[in-house]
Amino acid sequence: MDRLKQASLIDAIIDGHVHGVVAYLGLKTKSVKGEKPMAIEVMKQLEDLKAIVKSQTKWITLQKAKENMEYPKWTEEGYEYYKDCIDDNIGFYDFWRLLVINYRNERIGKTSSI
Repeated sequence: MDRLKQASLIDAIIDGHVHGVVAYLGLKTKSVKGEKPMAIEVMKQLEDLKAIVKSQTKWITLQKAKENMEYPKWTEEGYEYYKDCIDDNIGFYDFWRLLVINYRNERIGKTSSI
């Protein structure tokens, strides 16, 4: 049996099992023209999953934007202090946070010894 026939046979078996399970559980199904019937609960789960994927994609995009950012305004003092030691003004968000923390620690250390 060639692969195409095997795939068709497997699809038919799976469809039969899905229809049998749906009928056994008494789930309502909805048919979309040209597509296989699907349980309404399954369709709801798929829509929920799509919404989750969309929100995660947005979050990932925002995180990637933080990887290569020009120094933020709130790091200006620290950037000016360390700029001779930095190659350029592009860095990731945590780098800028640590730069400001180190700058503040050095500034406190210098003022406390007076």
